[in-house]
Amino acid sequence: MNDLILKDMLQARGLRATASRILLLNLFNTDHIALMHSEIRSHLQNKVDRVSVYRIVAILVAHKILRFC
Repeated sequence: MNDLILKDMLQARGLRATASRILLLNLFNTDHIALMHSEIRSHLQNKVDRVSVYRIVAILVAHKILRFC
């Protein structure tokens, strides 16, 4: 998905479209599979710290952007 579309999607739900959120959404949108935390960190090449990944995922799940399996 285009970063602009992801930004609009986040903003439509009242969320700030931070670089970290867009980076994570691009990762999930590309793979279309469930990923473990270690796999997410590996894909992101440590661009987002461990705690931020948890927080961002929790926010995206709470706003029904991601689905928790």
